[in-house]
Amino acid sequence: KTVTIPVVKSPFGSLDSVVTSTGKVSVTGWAIDPNTSNPISVHVYVGSRVTPFTANVSRGDVGQAFPASGPNHGFAGDISGVSGTQQVCAYAISVAGGSNTTLGCKTVTIP
Repeated sequence: KTVTIPVVKSPFGSLDSVVTSTGKVSVTGWAIDPNTSNPISVHVYVGSRVTPFTANVSRGDVGQAFPASGPNHGFAGDISGVSGTQQVCAYAISVAGGSNTTLGCKTVTIP
């Protein structure tokens, strides 16, 4: 028999902004997994603390750039943070068992 083994592609996207205010970090970005047109999970770390998001917010710019996936792949939210200098990193979580992808990291100072 001949079988076809599907190619698993890794997700991609961007951590667009990281803004701090007293005791919190606000993040925005987008993520797409080419193995599905559905929204995917994004994990954002502030230091060693992880906060999960779902990339399901409408982003017209993303929909125009990737019309096969549609516009509902943005994420945005606030995360509590410990005062001081912290590393903020976002990861797109693969739905098909491929590699999770780093969307970006930024070092910030939380007041």
